[in-house]
Amino acid sequence: MSQQRNSGILIRLLVPMFLVSSCSIFPKQRNLSSSETSGITQRLDTMSEESTGPLVLRPVRADGPERLLIVVPGMKRPPAEYVSLVRSIQEKSPHRLWVGILKFTAELVNPHQVDAGIEQVFSNVRELGFASVGPEQTIVAGHSMGGIIAQKYVQDKKYAGLVLLSSYLVRTNERSSLPDMH
Repeated sequence: MSQQRNSGILIRLLVPMFLVSSCSIFPKQRNLSSSETSGITQRLDTMSEESTGPLVLRPVRADGPERLLIVVPGMKRPPAEYVSLVRSIQEKSPHRLWVGILKFTAELVNPHQVDAGIEQVFSNVRELGFASVGPEQTIVAGHSMGGIIAQKYVQDKKYAGLVLLSSYLVRTNERSSLPDMH
């Protein structure tokens, strides 16, 4: 998506190409009826209700370079609501894509829990077999309020990218934070 501003500066927002080539970015909320994800979703709903940590999904592909997508959910959105979306992204990605979906107490997005949640995703993914995972192979995606928190979190770190889903760039000092996202 490109946008022309009055100052003549062209702003282009891109989804990192190693993540997806062409895929819908709209999660199917509460309607996960596909035969491939329904059983998985039921198990994930149970796990996410019982678990206090992030939800981690293994890659669906056996080949390609390994990457990690960490999702910071929107307010009052349980991790299970993002399963259909991330499975679609995993299937369309040319990479062996791991996914971590953060979980917050009472599903209230809390910036103070993001650091620990992301570290827990890294730890879980390492234990499951992606030993060399680090920020350089990681995209952080945030939905709604989770997008606002995600961009503040990745701003000073060396992550491979940031994806905002139904969110916006935060303005600081009367300027967009887009130039700071490099």
